[in-house]
Amino acid sequence: MVCTEPASNSGVVNQGAPNARTGQPTSYTIENPLKTTSLCGLVENLLHAVIEIGIPIAVLTLVWIGFKFVMAQGNSIELEAQKKNLRYTILGIVIFLASWMIAVVIANTVNSLASGTGINPFVTSCN
Repeated sequence: MVCTEPASNSGVVNQGAPNARTGQPTSYTIENPLKTTSLCGLVENLLHAVIEIGIPIAVLTLVWIGFKFVMAQGNSIELEAQKKNLRYTILGIVIFLASWMIAVVIANTVNSLASGTGINPFVTSCN
């Protein structure tokens, strides 16, 4: 919460008691920490955050599995376990990237449908 003096018209939530120094009421404003004004922008920011966190985790997982392959040193049981881990990791990466792609396709479809109809959609455009 940010305290401003004198009172501002934008974002005023509460006007408190008068300030002893200026005599004007103290106002409190809430700054938007997300830097977005629409639901579409919020979803876009969340997807970017998930991608920025998920890709390094996927790379580190692949490196760890590669290390475990080397440490198996020809042990067939351990090699099979690492092959299984590699399959599941690649499947997870594919699902992760496919979900991001589906979200982008849905957002683009909603934006194109909304711009062609002249109707104001519930979700504002991300453009």
